[in-house]
Amino acid sequence: MSRDDTFATGALLVGSGLAGYGVWRWLQPRRAEAAGAQASARTLPSSSAVAVAAEAVASVAPIPTSVPEEVIVSGTSVAPPSEMSDGPVSSPSQVEAATSPSGLSREFDPVFERYRGSIPLEYLRALAKRESGMRPGEHRGPAWGLMQIVEVVRQDFNKAHATHYTRRDLLDPAVSVAMCCWVLRFIIDSYQRHHPKVANLREDWSNPRFVQLLTAGWNMGFSEKAGVGKVVGYLEGLGAVDIDLDMVHDHARLAGASKHVGSDAKLRWCKSVVTLFEAELAPRNAARRRRAGRRGASAAKHGMFILRTYPEGMWGPVITRWYRADPATTWEDAKRRLIAAGVLDVRVLRPTEWKLVGDPPFRVPQDRVRPLPGGVP
Repeated sequence: MSRDDTFATGALLVGSGLAGYGVWRWLQPRRAEAAGAQASARTLPSSSAVAVAAEAVASVAPIPTSVPEEVIVSGTSVAPPSEMSDGPVSSPSQVEAATSPSGLSREFDPVFERYRGSIPLEYLRALAKRESGMRPGEHRGPAWGLMQIVEVVRQDFNKAHATHYTRRDLLDPAVSVAMCCWVLRFIIDSYQRHHPKVANLREDWSNPRFVQLLTAGWNMGFSEKAGVGKVVGYLEGLGAVDIDLDMVHDHARLAGASKHVGSDAKLRWCKSVVTLFEAELAPRNAARRRRAGRRGASAAKHGMFILRTYPEGMWGPVITRWYRADPATTWEDAKRRLIAAGVLDVRVLRPTEWKLVGDPPFRVPQDRVRPLPGGVP
């Protein structure tokens, strides 16, 4: 992004996009008329300003508890969110490692369920946790509410849906989640329209690389002008197809994208959201495997197994091991034997961080195959 402060946030072009937002954000001016306001737009409110804002919030009337049915959009947005840019990460809580892997609050699940469409509940939980700490009343910075919605999004949402939500309404979880899902759906649609050949930009919630790039679009910016879309287009021009978040981050400057796309802090933040999402998915994935076992899927016997572990999550390096079972055995028995031998530690690795496949449908490197531990001597 060559000039961060010159985007016209009212532009509703096909290539326009939201430059992302996190816990602390600096909004772009709505028009170039306020030249002197550019510096202040990048400055966080002082402690006195926060106190005034808190006092004002406490004095207004109760906020609405629901959003009209007509704004529950299940498909493509009726109009794209406008261009805007966020500033550097300044809140320590935004970049710290994800915690509480044992599970997040289900308090807002009914709200998430109402507006999510194809977006998994688990992802919205993770995003809300990293954005506001699951605190719908969070309003200490330019972004407010459960999903930390900024003013530009509120105003554009009102225009797109003929609604009249005020900034105070952003503290209503229903309003916040409705606006969040609207933006996420538009990012997904934008990726698919502009980059149909990039597999990791197709909506696939079982692919952590897609989830990373979606989160990056939300937090770093997804636009074709200066966001994730800009870098992906640059990489496609170089012949790249298997594009992931690390590649986008590493090539942001060369592609001429916003500084936020190349931010190390934002990279860590986006990955922390996906880590929480994976942790939330783990119980569901385990239940699915149990159901498959009851249907007899795990009763089949295999003579060859491949074990892949991802110690740093699905986006990190992979450790691959090949095992020969003689005699052939079931997937469940192979898993049990690998745990007993100390090769696989399910107390440390979540189900999303390891994969065991029986009789894999590809070439087996015979020089790397070892006996499956725990067999008959």
